[in-house]
Amino acid sequence: MKTQNKFLVAGTALVAFVLLTGFRGGGWGGHGRDPERVKQFVTARLDDRLESLHATDAQKKEIQGLKDGLFTDGQRLFTDNQDARQEALAQWDAEKPDATRVHALVDARVDAMRAFMDTVSMDGTVVIGEGEKDEAPMLFNGEQVGDGSGAAVDVAVDPIDGTRLTAMGYNNALSVFAVAERGTMFDPSAVFYMDKLVVGPEAADFVDMRLPVKQNVNLVAKALDKPVSQVTVCVLDRPRHEGLVKEIRQAGARVKFILDGDVAGAIAAARPGTGVDMMMGIGGTPEGIVTACAIKATGGIIQGRLAPTDDAEKQKALDAGLDLDAVLTTNELVTSDHCYFAATGITDGDLLRGVRFADGRVHTQSIVMRSSSGTVRTVDAEHDVKKWSKWLGDRDAR
Repeated sequence: MKTQNKFLVAGTALVAFVLLTGFRGGGWGGHGRDPERVKQFVTARLDDRLESLHATDAQKKEIQGLKDGLFTDGQRLFTDNQDARQEALAQWDAEKPDATRVHALVDARVDAMRAFMDTVSMDGTVVIGEGEKDEAPMLFNGEQVGDGSGAAVDVAVDPIDGTRLTAMGYNNALSVFAVAERGTMFDPSAVFYMDKLVVGPEAADFVDMRLPVKQNVNLVAKALDKPVSQVTVCVLDRPRHEGLVKEIRQAGARVKFILDGDVAGAIAAARPGTGVDMMMGIGGTPEGIVTACAIKATGGIIQGRLAPTDDAEKQKALDAGLDLDAVLTTNELVTSDHCYFAATGITDGDLLRGVRFADGRVHTQSIVMRSSSGTVRTVDAEHDVKKWSKWLGDRDAR
């Protein structure tokens, strides 16, 4: 099998994961102390959700079966780790559970992606994973993935880009996956955040994040041949961006806020027809490197500057020999011209549609990009839930 085809097949791991995360989370009421009552409560909430989706009887039966498998996994986790059990029960009792911690405790969010990657003919090493930043149990930096027989590659994953979006059913949650030749992805040395600037191919040769915000906005307007008042800048809705937003508005441009998930926002800035012309602000370093793989296929650019969150992280970066003032370009974030990016929509968004249930099938939409040819494919797929259930079996048996 050609290397490019192997990597495209790897993108199907996303779909497996998305089928496990296409449900909206909810409060657990007062049922957290008794596992059976929790199960009854979850079943009732899931029934309500399936009714709102107009699921058929067959779909309800299959989804409830998947739920039972996940609940069994959760109970095993509780038995194995008393501390994890107490924290999970506390989260379930909370009026507003912390989605990040729940996902970290119940590792089904990455298990399907991990299982599928092990079926792909590649010798992969996770260099951008869940691991330390999200305290995840799998897909950590340095983990080996693939069956070991194919090309030696770096692997970057973000099983949920937009954890809160997924938990609350908001727009723009994605599951993303990228690969590049071994040793070609930037090593952030545990600097989890970076300042970013992303534009499409038309403005790629104009902007520089070292310039004032107003100047960059004006340059994008000039490159796109439209008034500044029609330029839309995507920004993560965070208190740290208050000054940035003020500068963008003073420049005369419009601001589009996103709650989470800056991979989707960055790619939208580099793709035509999305209504987004540029993305600015501080977001995750892993997401920036994943985005760089996609940007290489679109012809746009991403520029980044590491933004340590505290002195310890800053010192760790300096000890690794990183220049915290340097502006990292697309080709410095990913040096290879042979990289691949795939994303599947979890919830609806500017880039992709989310998971849908209809006519006894599960419908997903994905985008797959190859940098060497600049090829971008959009894949609309249908899946039979029954044939995915094996990926929810006993993890120890795999």
